[in-house]
Order: sequence, then C-alpha cells, then structure tokens
Amino acid sequence: MFGQSFAVTANLQVSSFSGYLEDYLVPGTTIATLLSTDDRTLYPVLLKIEISGQGYLIKSKDGMAGGKYLELIKNQPVTLTGMELSELFDPNKLDFVGLSLNEFLYQGGKLPDGPVVISISAYDVALDKAVSNIALVVGNIQTNGPPQIITPIGEQTPQNPQNLLISWVPQHLGNFTTIYDIEIYEKNSELSYDVIIDSGAPLFYASTTQTSYQYSNLDPLLIQGQEYLVRVRARDAAEVADFENQGWSEIEYFSYGIPGIAACYQMEATFCAAFCDYVPLTLVCEKASYSLENSSELSLQTTLNNLGIGAFTVSESISGPDDYGYCQVTVFLTAVEMVDVPIALTFTSLSFSDHCLPAEAGQNGDPGFYGPGGSPPNDLGNELSFDFLICPDNPFEDSCEPPGGESLAVAADHPIMAEFTWGSVPDQNTSGFQVSFRLAGESDWIMLEDISADTLMAFIGDLEGGKVYETRVRSVCGEVDSDWSAPIQFNTTCIIPNAVWVTSKDAESAIIEWTGLDYATTYELKYKSLEATKWLSKSTMESTIQLTGLLPNTTYEYKLRVLCSETWAGFTPVYEFTTDRLCDGNTVTDQTVSGITHNGVQLDWFDEAAIDTDQYSIRYRPVGETVWQVAFVSETLATLDFLSSNTWYQFSISRFCADVWSDWSPMGSFRTLCGPPSNTWAEGITPEMAVLNSTDEGAIRYEFSYRERFSETWNVKNMADPQLTLSQLLEDTEYEFMVRVLCDETSDWSVFSETRYFRTEVRCDAPANFDLSEITPFAVAISWENAERPSKWGFYYR
Repeated sequence: MFGQSFAVTANLQVSSFSGYLEDYLVPGTTIATLLSTDDRTLYPVLLKIEISGQGYLIKSKDGMAGGKYLELIKNQPVTLTGMELSELFDPNKLDFVGLSLNEFLYQGGKLPDGPVVISISAYDVALDKAVSNIALVVGNIQTNGPPQIITPIGEQTPQNPQNLLISWVPQHLGNFTTIYDIEIYEKNSELSYDVIIDSGAPLFYASTTQTSYQYSNLDPLLIQGQEYLVRVRARDAAEVADFENQGWSEIEYFSYGIPGIAACYQMEATFCAAFCDYVPLTLVCEKASYSLENSSELSLQTTLNNLGIGAFTVSESISGPDDYGYCQVTVFLTAVEMVDVPIALTFTSLSFSDHCLPAEAGQNGDPGFYGPGGSPPNDLGNELSFDFLICPDNPFEDSCEPPGGESLAVAADHPIMAEFTWGSVPDQNTSGFQVSFRLAGESDWIMLEDISADTLMAFIGDLEGGKVYETRVRSVCGEVDSDWSAPIQFNTTCIIPNAVWVTSKDAESAIIEWTGLDYATTYELKYKSLEATKWLSKSTMESTIQLTGLLPNTTYEYKLRVLCSETWAGFTPVYEFTTDRLCDGNTVTDQTVSGITHNGVQLDWFDEAAIDTDQYSIRYRPVGETVWQVAFVSETLATLDFLSSNTWYQFSISRFCADVWSDWSPMGSFRTLCGPPSNTWAEGITPEMAVLNSTDEGAIRYEFSYRERFSETWNVKNMADPQLTLSQLLEDTEYEFMVRVLCDETSDWSVFSETRYFRTEVRCDAPANFDLSEITPFAVAISWENAERPSKWGFYYR
C-alpha cells in the first residue's frame, strides 16, 4: 500500500527473483510504476534502484551517473518493464558495497543465493534527493542444481529390439513444473566432451516431464560398438526458477556394446569392398590371422604356400637408388583358393634388403628378398613385418535366397508406422536387404532404402491409420538379388490427429481445432483445469469444438482421440492453454469505508476478477477541489493517511490488468472526523493563575478539561474562545489539561488533544517595614519584617 505523501508515488512488482541482473529485464518480470502529483506539469526525475542481500548492497550511482532519466507528466502514471529498465540493472551504473564489481563479474555476474530486497525511488534531477516513497519487494534467490544422470554410464549391452533406459535424479528444490531436455552425441574423436558437444549437432533430442526416457526403436538407431555422450537439462516450464550451468547435467559417456568394435576393421571393410566385391561400408569384424618368419633357406613364396591356406605368387619391383643408396622395393602378392577371408598376414624376414650400393666381392648386390642359400645383400640384416589383406577368387555363392516366410513379422502398434522384422538366411553371404510395401489392392510397390546385412528389421512409415497394407523383403548378395518373399498383410491402428491447437480463446471460452481425418467417425476431447482430477468430455463429428464456462486466468489440459469404425485410437499427448485474464471493464463493486479518523480512513472493495488484476489505483480528493491524490495497492484494501479533518472526500478505483488501466469505478465519499487541536499550551503562569491556549481550528466550541495532576476529577470549561484563563490555583502545584473541539453544528466532538502539564509558581513576598538605626557618618543599621517564604535576602544600595 502506498499513501500519497510525496511529489511522486512509486510502485514496484517483481514476479521472480534471479541471481542474474539481466533476468530482471525479461518483459513482465519487473514492473515499475511512477505517478507525479507535483505542481509542475512536467517533472524531470531520476529513477534509482537498490539491491541488498546478506553482506552486500548494490545501488545506483549518485547524480546523473546512475539511474534512469524520466520526465513525468502530472497525474499520468508511467509503467516500465523489460529493457525500459536496463539502465537500472547496468553494472557500470551501479555502486557495489560489500561485493566489488570485479568479484561480481568473476562470479559470472551472479548475486549470492539468499534473501534479497529490491527497491526503487525517484530523485529530483536538480536537487539529487528522493522525492518519492521507497517502493520495495522482498524475495529469495535460489540457484537449483542440474539433474544427475544415473543411466546410461559406461558399457551398455545392445538389445534387439533397441531398448535403452535414460534416467536421472533431480537436484532442484521447490515445487514447479520441470521440463527435461535429453541430448545424445556421437563420440568420434578424443577431443574433450565439451568441445565435441559444442562443435556438432546431437544425434538425438527429446523433452519430457518425467525423470526417465525409454530409448526405443522409434528413436535413431544406435550403432553397436559406437561411443556416445549424453546430457540432460532441467528447466522451469514457467521460466522462473534458476539453474546452475543453465540446467545442464554433467556430460556422461557410454558405449553401445564393446567400444570400438563397430569400426574395428573399417580399413579391411574398405579394402574388401574395393577388391573383393564386398558391399561398400560393410563392417568386417572377424578375420583369420597368421604369422610366419622367413629365412634364407626358403623363398617368400615357398614360405607362404607352406601355410596351406591358399596358392600364393610373389613378385618384386625395385626402383633406382636415391642419393643415399637406398631404393624402393614393392612386393606384389596374389593368392587363389583361399580358405579364410579376409586374412591378416604378419610376415617377418631377415632376408631382405633395400640397399642399392655395389655389393662386396662374392655377395649378391640386388635388393629385395634373396633366394635359398644366399647371404644377405651387402651383409645387411634388415627385419621387416608385413600385414596383408587377401580376398578370395569367388567370395560369394551364386545362389541368393530371401528370408524364410516363418521369420517374417509385422508389428503395427502405431497408426502411421509399422515395424517389419525377418530372420537371417543361413550359410549365405548376404550383403543387404530390400523392402517394399503397398496399400492392399494397389498395383505399385513402394521401395524403402537399402538395408544393411546385419539389420534384420525395417520401419515402414507414412502410412494411414485404419488401413490394410502388405509388405515383402528380399536378400541382396553382392551383385545378385534374391526373389521377393511372399507378401504378408497387416492392419494399421486408428491414427490420432497429428496436430491439435487452440485457434482462439478469451477469459471464459476456447475454440480447439485439429486436422480432420477422412475415416474418423467421432472425435472425443477431454479437458480439465490443471488442478482438477476429473476429466470433462465433449464429442463431435467436426474437426473443431468450443469449450465454454471456463474460469479466467486458468491453465487447462486437453487431449483428443478419434473413433475409426468401432475402434478408438489412443489419446494425443496432453496439451495446455491458459484462459485470458478478465480484463474487460472495471469489475470493482461493494466499495466500503471503515476506520474513519480525523486524518485517515480504510477503503475496501470486492473485485470478481481480483485474480486477474495486477494492481489498483485509488484517486481521492476533498469535495470541491480539482487535483486528485493517488494511492496504489495490490490488494482489495487500502488505508489513506494524512487527510484533512472534518472534510468530505470523494474517491474512485481503477484496476490495472494486462498493461491496461480500466475506467474508474462509481464515485464514493466519506467525511473525516472533527480533529483535535493541533497544539495546546499554557502561559502567563503565576502562583494562582495560568492561561490555557489551543490553536484556532475555526471550531464553534472549545472544551477545556483541567485538574491537579493525579486528581480523580476533571474541571470542564466549554467556550467559544480557544483561550481559558484559570485563577485561584494552588501555588507550586502541577496541573494537567487537554482540549477538544466541536467543528460545526453537524459534527461530533473531536477526541481530546494530547495531555499537557504546567506547574504554578512559588509565592515569595517582598520584605516590608524597613527601619534605619545607628546612623553614623560612615554606617547605618537596616532592619525589616521577616517574610514566610524567603530562604535568603538580596540587599542592594547605592
């Protein structure tokens, strides 16, 4: 409540408290209202701010260096919010006490958690002194911790169908609707987790209000052996609560299966695709490994053929020597009739040289592998190792069969998607699969993209609910395709509308629409307020429905389902909308007046739309005057102070809702009581008399009550004059008195003034009957009669 006793009236509202100053600049979070009732038509002021908490004070700099400059027009309220208040929260325009600017910036520009008081005042630009009340709000800054991921962490066991639980534990306090954002990234480098996330888009993103998410076949396929990073963010649905690290959890690592297995032989896969007719990018994760050591007793070709794994042929090509006497030796190795594909062949030889200098006498000077019984060329004993990849002459069988009919299955649990699965074909080098589908009865098949050999399922999308489809699959064996499998039929479930939205709403109704479905028989919409437990229901055959009888400024939930023939589809996700606030016109009624005194009154009223009202403005003035005084309150109750006594006032009320002031309510009136004198005093005090005085209030009667202090009985004098002379008082005695007035013939007597005190003087008579005796030229004796009171005498002569 703000009573008007300043040239400017200030009001401040803060809807949420944050440790970051920039958060107070979100429109609607901070609302400052100023009203000038100064005599000047245009009043220049500086709006300044103070923010205080435990151990610190932040305030606008003195003078023009701090605050926001405004020019207020008399009797016209000014409301500021959002970036209009940026100068108040600019650290460069603030002084920091107990917390330096550098410390504030080092903490990321964040205020400490705990209680906080924010206040504003208007200052006269010329005088740099406050000319408004201090409008303040009290709140609490609380930074919530981000969620803690429980699973997945570390190596995860792959499942078919894909099934991975992502769960976390909330770390925040308070009861508010929390939305959790989940992100998964592929880890394809040894860079830090932060760099990987900042440098690429997530593989997967989803939001939920639960504290877990079941990752399934409907989500992007996870690759066996691939490494991933996962993080979860918590955020307040109302964007009020504040979180550390913007709500993001620690980044956690997990692998889907044994890490690295998916790329274990990517080089081999590329090799086999290029030279052995393998399907490109087919991962080769198994190979036969052989190691052998060659000596000068046998040739390399003989040593390889002795392994018994195939027929090898070895040839060499030697370049000319370089400036240092060395040359490039290229070894060509071919093989047929291989028993294993592919092969990792590690070869170590002590009978090889790449030296091209002339040989010594009796030695072979040619580089490369030397034959049986020879000595190393140039007496060099080089030891080399080789890792060969060898592909077969004919890696695949000529026959290629489709998956067996018994292994084919379709799960059509979703209206627009079906999951088609099949089994592998034993003893067949299958390089991939192809799938096609069509609406039953149509002639054209729709092909899906090719599917890898290790994936025995496909998702069929873009279907229509409540329809019959058929699908088939065939194997791909290198360059050969198998026949198609026998088609199998499946029915899609009744589809739910893929979009439901609110087209219009007001304070008491809403119109909801959705995408109509050709095969829909009936639509059922269920709705309820957020706090309610029971759903209300409305049905229609159209693709729109109107809800009426809603409560203003209330959040409602709604969901829709559709009936296809005799089968109900599942409900859509639950959506929300909030009805408008009831801001049409002035809804203030039942204005009552109570607690009337000579200088104050209490007003209260009823507002059927109080929940939608941000604040109220009460204007009031003495009857007959032209200038209104104004008070702002946020409740339906106001106390007006500093009023004139025995005066008729008129008043009316306006409500502020959704940035709009309503019209004024019907005029009300009240009369303040007759007030006591503003001042009373006693003067002319003697041992027997005193004059009692009251300020002249323009009253028709003054009633003086006086008595000896602590006496039980008051003496009362009623008179038209504001002055009373008392006589026949007792000397050296303390008296008390008070005064009340009758303002006019229609008023009641005022309350008594504050009790005043005075004390009569002590009687002290002068000496009498002077007598002179014993007179000489140089002396005289003086005597007089003794008095009752004197304790000593003062004697003067000249």
